[in-house]
Amino acid sequence: MFFSNSFIVAFIIPLVAGTGLPKLPVLSRATKTPIVGAETFDKITPSKDLKWVACGTTGTQCAILDVPLDYDHPKDGPRAQVPMIKYPATVKPYKGMVMFNPGGPGSSAIEGLQGLAPQLIPIIGENYDLVAWEPRGLGLSKPNTNCSLAVLQASTPSSQFIRRFEKIVGPDVGNSTLQQNYASAQLQGQVCQKATGGANQAGPHMSTGVVVRDILTILDLYAKSPEAKDVKDAASLNYWGFSYGTIIGQTFAMMAPDRVGRVVLDGVVDPDDHYNGYGLTSLRDMDAAFSTFFTYCHLAGPQTCEFYTGNTAYDIYLRFEKILDRLDTKVSAEQGWANASLIVQAQEGLRTVGFKAAYQPTDLFPKLSQMLVKFEQVAKNVTEAGLAELTAASGLAGGDGVGVEWLSAVSCTDANGSKFNESLEDLSPITNAFFQQSYIGALGESGNLIGCSGWSIKGIGRYGGPFGGPTKNPILFASSTRDPVTPLTRYTHPFFHHNSS
Repeated sequence: MFFSNSFIVAFIIPLVAGTGLPKLPVLSRATKTPIVGAETFDKITPSKDLKWVACGTTGTQCAILDVPLDYDHPKDGPRAQVPMIKYPATVKPYKGMVMFNPGGPGSSAIEGLQGLAPQLIPIIGENYDLVAWEPRGLGLSKPNTNCSLAVLQASTPSSQFIRRFEKIVGPDVGNSTLQQNYASAQLQGQVCQKATGGANQAGPHMSTGVVVRDILTILDLYAKSPEAKDVKDAASLNYWGFSYGTIIGQTFAMMAPDRVGRVVLDGVVDPDDHYNGYGLTSLRDMDAAFSTFFTYCHLAGPQTCEFYTGNTAYDIYLRFEKILDRLDTKVSAEQGWANASLIVQAQEGLRTVGFKAAYQPTDLFPKLSQMLVKFEQVAKNVTEAGLAELTAASGLAGGDGVGVEWLSAVSCTDANGSKFNESLEDLSPITNAFFQQSYIGALGESGNLIGCSGWSIKGIGRYGGPFGGPTKNPILFASSTRDPVTPLTRYTHPFFHHNSS
């Protein structure tokens, strides 16, 4: 549940081209479609009705819905703007609207849908409108939580084959990194409290419960619209959500069980794990997902995979482990190496590159093979110049579409501020568990948790449970066997077994 996008992990087609494996369709975030962004929505007048206007160059339509900032004060309180984008149905008979969220928390749903719509529409069917709306306080929504420190400073392999080496083993990153994360979290929280923590600002209104209220408003307006007059059960939710989008779906199902239509929750997050703020089940399959790289690199061969070595996938894994051995932050610190701090940065960068690659294997595994060769070269003698070259080559200096404050605003608010003011020592049992679960993902997941230690903004309209119970229609839960952040083990929650779901 770390970044946008918890997209389906499938066969790595570009990397294994020519190996004889079946060329299955996969979902990829890459797109050449022009992005409909802020410049477009700035020209649209917000409306309390669903008033769609043409936007973009691919037949899309856009709207900005005017809603109460606080649904407990719908008439006399301030207002919020919820941008929406629609890919209209192109085939008759028209069957209705499917809403979509790509994951997060903290990701723009409008941007996410534009990247995936060409692949989603053939699956959903061209008889349906495909619609995304922007979650509160982030992306293109207004008011917006924009209080990042950066802004302020600037103005099909077999499981038996994989099991042998899926656990990544490497030196500890050291406590200094977590201490730096903790210090940043405290500063981030103070800045955001001042900038966006007021009752009439975005911060308190970013919980998933508020997002569900926006969905209900959208559905009510859609059901009354002329286009829905022949749609059966138009006021019920048809929905496809990935990763954090499954939290939206599950929360909706509990807040409005009688309005659950056709719902697919893909890459499922355990709702209790999300709302208690721990995230302890997220990383169980992260290293296993990352380790598929060694298999596909071996299958692709030296002509396609630059990191190829030896005669087996295990040989490639051992080559990777040698890089980790050279980036031993504990030894470098204890022995007072002049480049000890640079080694910490290199190890952090390797974890980050690995995390992103496991998250988007179809797009990034080919690049990962190139990056590991560069890491291997730099690890022999870590210098500032070498790190700068790595950063430029890997894209680590750029953003990934998720504001740090947006992620904290949603996840910490949903957790009811339960981690606020906890010390690094208080959080250590959880961070230690992360590092036991995954070498690749522990640093990122720890950063998410630590972010909540400084987040003081209290949420309004939060829903925290319970979860489980009958819904109007059964829900389809789906995931893959090597999902890096939403493992199949989460299907033990009783929610998944109600009403034939």
